[in-house]
Amino acid sequence: MESTGSTQKRAPITCPKCGGHRTIPIAYGMPSQELLELREQGKVRLGGCVVGPSMPDWYCPACDVEFARAE
Repeated sequence: MESTGSTQKRAPITCPKCGGHRTIPIAYGMPSQELLELREQGKVRLGGCVVGPSMPDWYCPACDVEFARAE
């Protein structure tokens, strides 16, 4: 997810570690004001400005794990 995109594009998925359903997307790139506000609300996790090919795109706050979506 990029900082200019909407965080509502993807529905949360099940955490592979704890089975939780309250996962949130991880956004990469320079965050917009909207993303900063969503982070404060606990609706998105900021992943930083450097993006690599195998970066995780989901975060589970229940068990503090970042993971990639299994396609």
